[in-house]
Amino acid sequence: MEIEDRWLPLLLQATRDGMRYKELLLKSETLRNIEDHEENLMFMGELLGYLVDEYKKNQDRFKFTPEQILEGKD
Repeated sequence: MEIEDRWLPLLLQATRDGMRYKELLLKSETLRNIEDHEENLMFMGELLGYLVDEYKKNQDRFKFTPEQILEGKD
């Protein structure tokens, strides 16, 4: 998969935000098919790991580290 450099920071943030949403959703008492959501969260975690690895391989092209991009949004 080829991802343009300009999209990587946004993809990191969007994936992280999606994971946070899923985590909150899993705490909901009205949620059905919890197993499906847990599995989706697991895959999103794998995707985030992949994106961070790709970002780090090309760190010299970016101004910020992945940690700086993902921090401070809790």
